[in-house]
Formats: sequence, structure tokens, C-alpha cells
Amino acid sequence: MRGNVTAQLNQWSYALGIHSDEWIRLTDISDRAQAIRSLIGTKRILIVVDDAWTIRDALTFQIGGPNCVHLLTTRIPEIAYEFAGENTQEITELCNEDAISILANFAPNTVSNEPNAAAKLALSVGHLPFALVLVGRKLRIAERSKQPRRLHQTIEELKSVENRFRLEQPQSLSSRHPSFVEFESLTLANVISLSESILNERARKALHSLSIFEPKPNSFSEEAALAISDVSVEILDTIVDSGLLSIDVSGRYQLHQAICDFLRIQHHDVMDISRMVNFYISQGRVGMFDKPNMIIETTNVLSALEYALNTEKNSEYIELCHCLRSFFLLHGLYTEIENYLKRALQLISPDISDQKNAIEIEISLAQSLFHQGKIDESEKMHIKLLFNAKEFRYRDYEAIILQELGWISISRGEYQQGKDYYAQSKFIARKYGIYTAIPATLFGEAKSECEMGNYKMAVSLFDQSISEGYQQNTIEIVARAWADLGRSWFKQGDFKKASDCWGAGVDLTRSIGLRSLECYLINSLAVLDAKQGKWETAEEKWRSGLSLASQINYREQVCFHLMNMGWGKRLIGEHKASRKLLINAYELAQEISYPSNKSFILSNIAVLDAIEGNITQAKNAMDSSLSIAEFLGRVWLINEVLLMRGTALLAWDNAGAYYEFSKALQVASDWNHREHIAISHYGIALSQKATNEEMAIRLLDKSIIYFTEADHYLYHEAIRERDILKSIR
Repeated sequence: MRGNVTAQLNQWSYALGIHSDEWIRLTDISDRAQAIRSLIGTKRILIVVDDAWTIRDALTFQIGGPNCVHLLTTRIPEIAYEFAGENTQEITELCNEDAISILANFAPNTVSNEPNAAAKLALSVGHLPFALVLVGRKLRIAERSKQPRRLHQTIEELKSVENRFRLEQPQSLSSRHPSFVEFESLTLANVISLSESILNERARKALHSLSIFEPKPNSFSEEAALAISDVSVEILDTIVDSGLLSIDVSGRYQLHQAICDFLRIQHHDVMDISRMVNFYISQGRVGMFDKPNMIIETTNVLSALEYALNTEKNSEYIELCHCLRSFFLLHGLYTEIENYLKRALQLISPDISDQKNAIEIEISLAQSLFHQGKIDESEKMHIKLLFNAKEFRYRDYEAIILQELGWISISRGEYQQGKDYYAQSKFIARKYGIYTAIPATLFGEAKSECEMGNYKMAVSLFDQSISEGYQQNTIEIVARAWADLGRSWFKQGDFKKASDCWGAGVDLTRSIGLRSLECYLINSLAVLDAKQGKWETAEEKWRSGLSLASQINYREQVCFHLMNMGWGKRLIGEHKASRKLLINAYELAQEISYPSNKSFILSNIAVLDAIEGNITQAKNAMDSSLSIAEFLGRVWLINEVLLMRGTALLAWDNAGAYYEFSKALQVASDWNHREHIAISHYGIALSQKATNEEMAIRLLDKSIIYFTEADHYLYHEAIRERDILKSIR
């Protein structure tokens, strides 16, 4: 309570029946408080001390006897801890349900008929109770008019921050809160400004500077807070102690939505914007954005980019885009990087001195196009960049661009072309002494050989890539080589060596903080467990990987984990859970423009539809899946899709299943993928068991050889099918 303490004690004395003459003789506040305490004696009373502003005032009203309980509320944390010690309880924002419940008390029909609008309004005030009351009162007036037009107009008006801060709650003279006796009406603005008034000018200015950051759930580091507010840590502590700035469990700072809106009404100082942009540029210059844990800064760096662009700080915008290229790619922010980098390219001058900067940005832009499935566009851009790099004799970029073209070729199934691109890159790297590029070229050649089924050569090249990578300290390439060496052994059916390689990769990625690749490796180990029928350990790994991917906001791997968990659930017959996971994965794949995942997911959904008898839906999903795979031209994906098309068709069309499995067998044989060859044999056998038992048994025997070696989950199924056929014969 920030009111007149004496006046409040006077009210207490009147309520408790202390004689006025006796009370007047007590001139000291402590004597009056003691008189009230004596009168309360052993009575059982709950004493509420609301909105205390100083510890002295709070203790003055600690006047209950031994049977009383004191409840103190304050917006200043220090007072709470001084007053209650370990019994202090911090009151956080309301959850969404409770916030909506407050609105419903005032405007039940609005909440019922316009639930989305109500939820957005509740969120717009950060679920703050007083703000919800103000919004609810305004909605109630419109609702009682019984005119829908007025209600919709009110909802639109409340979307405005300025309009929300104009909302008032009148106070009668008799019911005015002690902290606000001078106000005839309460507004959100005067409630917040009262808290702000306890800060000195320097702290107040710093608080306004910090409103450049987005509100909760966003957060920002102390280093960023100090750089942008340009104050000492002591002043920052003062703001925190006022309750206007909070700290989360990780020690990062946060602003409440309502407080942030209040501060932003007065607009940002140009110097705040400059300091924010320059701070994140300085972070980029020292490589901070290459660290996986920097994903927590995503909202802040996007804000810095927008501020730089909107205030025409073009050179700073270009440099910040340059710093953030790898960051965007690492965390799957492909749409964002495309938009920002295209704008940066428009701002770069055509001078020769800026060409190197332009090529670097264009390489990242071309990479983002590839990840969005815009492969032809990405390839054309890379070819143009290769010409520019050669023209300006940027040999290091020439080597990098050739590697990117090699990757594009491999993704299309043009493995020899991919190998040739990597060989050219290696030649340039050796000729011009760009030794740090050599491990990546060896890795690319190895991947090409692996995809062509030349596993012995692939293993040798992966080993060389790992050795060269350690020598050149390109540890990320080493980790990726471990990942693909494991994939090579996996395709050969040697699950033990695959597991060893992926385990080594996990250890390495954890040691260097490469959490994005760690997600991939955990997913791979989970798939390996699933293929060996170890469902519980597979799910445990998927959940672990999903948690990590979500934590670093690596949406591509979130999608992969959801997709593969859905696949796993389908294999063990949990179809409802499978469909839910697959739909979530599909929605995310659409959001991040990842077509290969969409194709694989649709194939799984087609199998589920077939099992459940939804033949038309299954056919549509199958056709869409194959159409995407063929458009992308990725052999491994086409092979996977053909296998699942065959699996789906087994539900109603054995002849169609035979055709799809036969096509899959041809592709897998060309690719020398032993697992897919075995599954194709198994599928053909299932499609023929009713009409050609001899062929079915022969193919089952072939698949069982592989399934036995790999300890594959289909081993027992294949044995059972073969034994049934033999018993019939």
C-alpha cells in the first residue's frame, strides 16, 4: 500500500472500536500499531496487507496476535522475501484457461461464440488479471447491446495497444485503493506507471531501452541487456527489484507483454536500435551464432534484422545477414533466410569490392532453396555462382560451390555426376592449398560411392575423410563422416558396425556442441532399434531426440522424429497414435517446405488407410507420395515409396502389390541396398503366396538370410509366413 499509513491505521482503529479520545492521544505510528495489536489479542483474524511498497510499511501492518495469519502482496520481490522469508510465493501469469475464465465472467457469450478472438485478446495483455478485467468490462458492454456489429467492432478496437491502455475502471471515493487514492479511474497505464515511478531517471531510461526486445516468452541475455541499455549491472538489478523486469530459470531477462506495450507506446530511441543491431553483429563476428545453443536468440536476431531494415541501416543489415547465414541453415529457418538474404542482395552494391560478400550470401540462399525442395532453382543459382567464382578467381568459393553441386546431384540420384563434382572440388583444393576443404570433398566422394552401392570404396573414403578431418580440424565433417559411415554399414546390413559408428558420432557431436547432428544420429539409432524389434528403446531414443530437436528449434529434425515415431507406431499396430504423429509431422513438413518428408509421411498414411479399409484415401495418398518422390528425383525416396505402396496394396490388390514390389526390387538392386532387396523379396512373396506358393517360399528364404544376418524385425514374420506355406504344401 502506497497510501497514507496513518489514515489506514485510523480505519483499523474505527473498525475495531478503539475509542477516539484514546486514539488521538497516540501520536506515534508504532504506538497506534501496538494498540491495535493489543486489541486483537488472541483473536483469529486473516490480515491482508495489499500492495506494500516499503518493508517498513509492510511491517507496520504486521499487527496480528499469535492466532492471526498475515497475507502480504507486493510488486517488489525484495519486500516479499523480507516479510515472509521461505514462505514467499511468486505469483506468475495466469494460464490460458484461467485467463479465458476471467473474460467469461464478464462476457460469457463472447467467449463461447468467439473463442479464438477471446484467446487472442487474453494473450495480447499477457493474461494479466487487471487487464483482463478491463477488457472483459468493455466486451460486456458490447455484448449486452445484443448487436453483433458492435461486438465485432469492439473486438477490433481492443486489438489496438493504444485502445487497451485507454480502458478505465472507475473508483468510488469509499472504495479507492490506498495506492491510487488520487485517481478517479484506474487504467493499465497508471497502474504500470506507478511502479515505474519508483525508478530513478537512469533506470527508467534503461527500462525503456529494454522494451526493444519482444515480450515473454522471449528472453534475452544479461550481456545483451547491458549492451543495449548502456547501464551498469547495479541499475539492471534495480529494475529487477522493482518487479518490472523478471528473470527466468536460466538467468535470462524477460518483459511482461503489458509492460512492454506500455513502454513501446512512447517509441524507441534510435540509439537503442543502433546498439541492438551492433550488439548482434559483434556476436556474429566472433562466431557466436555457430553455436547450437544460440537458437534461443532467434526472436532477438530477427528483431535486430527488422530494425536494421526499417531504419535503413543497410550496411549493418547486410553484415548481420552475413553473420546469420549458417545460423538460419543450422536451425532449418529456410523460408526466413530466403526472404532476408534476397533483400540483402538487393542492397549490396554492384562494385567489385562487394562481389565476395554477394557470393557468400548467394551460396547460403541457394542452400536454403535446396532445403525447401526448390532443387532446380538451387542448381541454376549454384551454376551461376560457380561462373562468378571462376571469373573473380575466388578459388575457395569455387571449391565450396562444386561441393554443393555434388550434393544436389546425389540428392537426385545422379551419383556419378555428384562424384565428379566432388573430385573437381578436391582437385582445386589441393592445387590452391585450400586444405580445409579436402575432408568435405572426400566425404562427398564417399557418399556418392555409398549411394551407388560401392560400399568397400565408400568405407575407405569415409575413413580418409575422418582422418583428414582430424588433421585439418574440420571436426564437423568428421562427425558427418561418422554419421554416413554408419549409414553405409546400415545399408549393407551390418547393424553392429552401424551402431558403433553412430555411437562414435553422438560422442563427438556432444563434445563439440553440434546438437543438430546429434539429433540426426539419435534418430538413426532409434530407427536401428526399431528395425531390430527393440520398440521400447527405439521410442526412448526418439523421445530424447525429439526433446533435443525441440529445445534447439531444429524443425527439420522435429519433423523427422515425429515421422519415424509414427512409422514405428504403425509397425507395432498402434494405428491411432501412428496417424496422430504422422499428421503432426506432415503439417510441420508443409510449414518448413520439406517435400521429401511429405512423400514418406504420405506413404505411411496410405498404409494406415489401406489397413483401415479406406481404399480411396489410400490410393490418393499413394499417388501424391510417388508424385513428390519422382519430382524430387531421389532414388532412395522412390525406393521407400515403392515399398510402402506395395505394403498398402497388399490389403486389397495382390497383383498391384506384386508390381510395386517388383519395381522396388529393381531400384534396390541397381542401388545395391541389401535391406530394400530383402524387403522387396518379402513383399513379392506375400503378394504371391495365394497363387504361387513355390515362388513365395523361395523368396521368403532369400529374405530370411538377410533378416537373420541383420537381426531384422521382419525375421520372425518371414519365418512364420514361410512355415505356414510349407505346412499347407
